[in-house]
Amino acid sequence: MVETLGRDASAGQLPETAHPHETIYLASTAAPPAIGDRLLIVRFDRDVPGHGTIVVPRAVAAITAVDGEAWTGRLIAQFDEVRVGDGAVALPAAPDLGPARPAPVEDGARGSLVAFLREHPLPGSPELAFVDLGESAGVRVGDVIGLIQPARPAREDPTVTLPAELVAESLVLKVQGGSATVRILDVAEPVLAPGMPVQVVRRMP
Repeated sequence: MVETLGRDASAGQLPETAHPHETIYLASTAAPPAIGDRLLIVRFDRDVPGHGTIVVPRAVAAITAVDGEAWTGRLIAQFDEVRVGDGAVALPAAPDLGPARPAPVEDGARGSLVAFLREHPLPGSPELAFVDLGESAGVRVGDVIGLIQPARPAREDPTVTLPAELVAESLVLKVQGGSATVRILDVAEPVLAPGMPVQVVRRMP
């Protein structure tokens, strides 16, 4: 856990937040990292029933000193506010996709959109989300998953049923056993909502 953050020497206080390039102090009983190792500072956010806790990345810190269970780091990248009590995990390695590109598939694995990283995302904006398709469904990093608006009655004439249609695509960034983290791309209609159907539409070779 992030125990204390950069000291404000002029005020003699330990502020509750940290900013890029500031020093942070971490306390952990885990195996100590090496000098230069990078940790991902995270916040454990809301629980999603049946799926677990959403972990929100906040920053990246490089370890500068280790003294038993007390570690010192410096923030080298920041995505959001870092506060006392945030967690720290090993920075996942970025996958090397090389020159490969995903190819269209006829009948890709089907699932559903579980949640957005932010509980109330801005309509039409790039956003991270989670789907219930993972390694067990053959999903890999770099795959493209389509988000589908189900068949529904037409607003003007409820006796007419509009067909299901692809309203957005998402790129798979991280895969676990039964789930994947995706970045929403190419939103055609701002109708995305947890529970809507998803399907793999392009797969990495």
